[in-house]
Amino acid sequence: MRESAAPHLLRIAFAAAVAWGCCTEPATAEDPPPGIAPCVSCHGPLGTPTDSSVPIIAGQNRDYLLQALRAYSNGGRTGGMADVMAGYAKGLAESELPAIADFYSKLKPVR
Repeated sequence: MRESAAPHLLRIAFAAAVAWGCCTEPATAEDPPPGIAPCVSCHGPLGTPTDSSVPIIAGQNRDYLLQALRAYSNGGRTGGMADVMAGYAKGLAESELPAIADFYSKLKPVR
């Protein structure tokens, strides 16, 4: 079976983000978890978006992130950007959510 290029592309995106100065340093050497690509599209590769209207999720409480992802996924969260988040969260497997929440909670926000 052929290996997916997605994990390799995500590592390259993280390296490029650091090289281009969007963040001072990666907060963890840990590899990003599977399923994180939709998060990166808005929140940035290290949870600190360049668009100030998008919330910083780096360093956010793990349980809060996990609860929020589940609420977006099951339609329990409304208002603001909930429709956009729901579209992304519904595309994630329940088994991916804890790893995503854990990953972002360990990052340091950089602005």
